[in-house]
Amino acid sequence: MLAGVTLLLGLVAYSNLTLQQRDAAAGETTRLLGELDLLLHEESSLLWRALADRSAPVQVARRLGTLRTRERAILDARGLAGSIRQRIGDKVDRYHQVLDRELGLLAVNRTADALALERRATDPLFGELSRDLAAHADAATTRGRQAKQVADLTLGVALLLAAVIIGLLFRRSERAHREVVRAGAELLEQERRALRQSHQSQAVIQYQAQHDALTRLPNRTLFGERVARAAARGQPAVLFVDLDDFKRVNDSLGHAVGDALLVTVAERLRACLRPDDTPARLGGDEFAVLLETADADGAALVAERILARMAEPFDLDGTTVLVQASIGIALSSTGRRDADLLRDADVAMYVAKAAGKGRASFFEPSMHERVRSRLQVESELRTALDSDQLTVFYQPVVALADGQVVAVEALVRWRHPTRGLLGPGEFLPVAEATGLILPLGRMVLRHACRQVLALSDAAGRPIRLGVNVAAHQLANEALVAEVATALDDAGLAPDQLVLEFVESAVMQDSASVAGTVDALRRLGVGLALDDFGTGFSSLSHLQRFPITQLKIDRSFVGRIGAGESTMVEVIMRIARTLGLELVAEGVESAMQADHLRALGCPLAQGYHFSPPLELEALAGQLRAATGGAVVAAPGRR
Repeated sequence: MLAGVTLLLGLVAYSNLTLQQRDAAAGETTRLLGELDLLLHEESSLLWRALADRSAPVQVARRLGTLRTRERAILDARGLAGSIRQRIGDKVDRYHQVLDRELGLLAVNRTADALALERRATDPLFGELSRDLAAHADAATTRGRQAKQVADLTLGVALLLAAVIIGLLFRRSERAHREVVRAGAELLEQERRALRQSHQSQAVIQYQAQHDALTRLPNRTLFGERVARAAARGQPAVLFVDLDDFKRVNDSLGHAVGDALLVTVAERLRACLRPDDTPARLGGDEFAVLLETADADGAALVAERILARMAEPFDLDGTTVLVQASIGIALSSTGRRDADLLRDADVAMYVAKAAGKGRASFFEPSMHERVRSRLQVESELRTALDSDQLTVFYQPVVALADGQVVAVEALVRWRHPTRGLLGPGEFLPVAEATGLILPLGRMVLRHACRQVLALSDAAGRPIRLGVNVAAHQLANEALVAEVATALDDAGLAPDQLVLEFVESAVMQDSASVAGTVDALRRLGVGLALDDFGTGFSSLSHLQRFPITQLKIDRSFVGRIGAGESTMVEVIMRIARTLGLELVAEGVESAMQADHLRALGCPLAQGYHFSPPLELEALAGQLRAATGGAVVAAPGRR
């Protein structure tokens, strides 16, 4: 727009200059015509001078020449337009011709003829010429005045337009300025929003870096920082909380239910703590609690509260889940680093889990050695699985009526290269805690299915085989296929195999576990509920699962010697009512065997009859036994 204003002003200036030039040209034309008119008047007066003075023709002629030269110069001047010059020049020439004839008449003294010519031609031509000059002068003056007016009007209009355009430019400039100010304000606000978003993003990133995504609890990093600050301020306590058998929940119910369980556990942890205390999820099913200030009694009280809350059933979208927790407690003490608290609580938690789960244990310095021993057992057990150090022993199950061996229970032993023969209590808890129970269980099942055929050959009749199945195995979807493969590889009939599991293995009562148990029964194998009477809701499990055999726990059998047989009798009635086979475990004496026989218990096993034996030893006894009966061992091993 500014360029347009400049161009307009340039055009106006050019137009004004042109009009001014026209005005000047009109003035020049008026001046020249006036001067020509004067010259013509002077020329006309010379004619009368010649008429009055007969002696002056020569001077008049000379003066006429001068005047006509000046007249020609005027007619040839650039100030006269071509059309005016042509018309005036023609009339001037005719006037000169008439005037010259008149002078010629005067020169020969023909005055009367000269006067007659004056009246007839000269005077009219002069008058006409004079009027034309006046008219042309007036016209030039009018054109000049009009040009000046047009120039003034053009300049005024141009200045007005320029003023309007400049006003618009200023207004536009003002709007542009406001737009710039507004854009600057918006840009500043955007920068502020970006800064706020950046701060929020940093806060989110920091929160995510310090908190568990699932439970929203502080993670291990933030928990460690808070433990360090609490240790610098006072005497905090740390609780390490680990869910018992959480892997069974994931394996049997799926990870979605497992995640829901972890979220609920986090909520229950928060509900058990004071506002200043910190619950955290360290990973998996491991949680921790920081008590800002707590002595042994205060920490124990919190641990008991947590255990009680965790023991309550979890309702997860219609699925009831029962879990427990093992808790390790570490207290502050002089000289202990803050990093040691979590480590020591972790150690104490493993001790609590090894002691039976669902309990709490305070850290003691001697526990480190036990943990190191456990880690060593785990490492050596892995090696043992790869190098065939594990072997299967068999304990006979006899018929109390005639003493014949009708079945054997496969029991795993570890031939340790330096410690000798180890019983299951030395390594099975570690195997279950580390997941090694799965490959170990497959090995026992495979070997036992093959070797029981040799025992059947030695006895001359089919010998049934009982194999223990851990909770981790029962929750493993591959168990059914593994059992079928072991039977096929050994050529063993399914009804010769009895899988034994304790009540806690089916405590989860999940669809997955129930489906596995049903599939095993459809496969044709027997199902025995081991240690019956010591678990939770035993009768409900008997109704829900296709159990074929009950094994009376050794604790009830042992009371027979003290005259307490009530529980054994109750279990026997339940077995008869449900049509289940009954086996008494842990028979240690002839008195116990006689009492069980008198009560009508059909089958029993224990050291009174035989300790667990290797395949060759038991096969030899079976071959040598009269009528297939095994003679009771004279004493305990």
